[in-house]
Amino acid sequence: SSALFNLIPVGLRVVAIQSSKTGLYIAMNGEGHLYTSELFTVECKFKESVFENYYVIYSSMLYRQKESGRAWYLGLNKDGQIMKGNRVKKTKAAAHFLPKPIEGLRTEL
Repeated sequence: SSALFNLIPVGLRVVAIQSSKTGLYIAMNGEGHLYTSELFTVECKFKESVFENYYVIYSSMLYRQKESGRAWYLGLNKDGQIMKGNRVKKTKAAAHFLPKPIEGLRTEL
């Protein structure tokens, strides 16, 4: 099964990720847990970076590892389950997404 998400530009290489179906935003809290939010808040902002092989990775704009400063990434494990941001490594497939434009207007994830 697939879920469609709209990528909404909210800054320079910064996006909000919104469910096409429910209108809810993906957000990450201070523990690195993902949740859905009806309102667009600062926790809903993700930095969009192009990784090698044209994959795109998304990291929290607000939170990161305190000691190392390493970013917290959006990631799904091989079963499609959401991972905690501080457990996701940007080099692993869990963090790699391939957005594609639909109807030339919206972008889906």
